[in-house]
Amino acid sequence: MSGTVQTAGGAAAPGEAFLLVVDDEPNIRELLSASLRFSGFRVASAPPSPPNGPTSSSST
Repeated sequence: MSGTVQTAGGAAAPGEAFLLVVDDEPNIRELLSASLRFSGFRVASAPPSPPNGPTSSSST
């Protein structure tokens, strides 16, 4: 893994960036978050938000 990440404002070194990891697979989220933390980045992780729209079908 490289020592910098690309951001909208340019490259950021470890300790300069706060990263949010979002993935629907908990194992992938945790693995990536741990790897980034190990590299010195500040990391938060979150599951994806539920899709917008009805959660159940209704009959009329």
